[in-house]
Amino acid sequence: FYAPWCGHCKQLAPAYESFAKAFVYEKDVNIVKVDADSERALGSEYGITGFPTLKFFPKDKKDAPEDYTGGRSAPDLIAFMNEKAGTKRNADGTLMETAGRIDTLDDLVEKFKAASAEERESIVKEAEALAGSQESEEDAWCAKMYAKFMANTIKKGENFAAQESERLSKILNSQSVKPDKIKGFELRLQNVEA
Repeated sequence: FYAPWCGHCKQLAPAYESFAKAFVYEKDVNIVKVDADSERALGSEYGITGFPTLKFFPKDKKDAPEDYTGGRSAPDLIAFMNEKAGTKRNADGTLMETAGRIDTLDDLVEKFKAASAEERESIVKEAEALAGSQESEEDAWCAKMYAKFMANTIKKGENFAAQESERLSKILNSQSVKPDKIKGFELRLQNVEA
């Protein structure tokens, strides 16, 4: 919540814009700003008495916002949102190296790489079983990608990971991907590079 005449708001604006850009591809995260000077009723509803006032509205409790009292730099805001929303974004909006990664499946990938052709099939089945046991929808999707990449390595050969990495990189660099699909391609690229 800000006011256009507020000096502190103007000072926060560049960091806040960087913060918002970092989450542009997160479908479950909306970074908004409200001119509480012109939207006085809304400001009053949420007890806004000074500017800028930052509030976090949890996805599952939109009627119970939390006051943000942390630092006012873009990295501070991004770290806060990553913690609250379970996201893994860097300050520049790219995914952290740990995004889409699941330790137990990373271990299976190492086991898969060292396994014989006969052993690899059972490792893929193990990965598929782990996919069904993930708590979040995103982790389940990522776990399925691990299994799919391993299965495709068996089917298409050892060069599959390098070829798929190149293909996904080209797609992302082409800027032809719809914004709501970018994160999926980024996660797939990170998983195939595992």
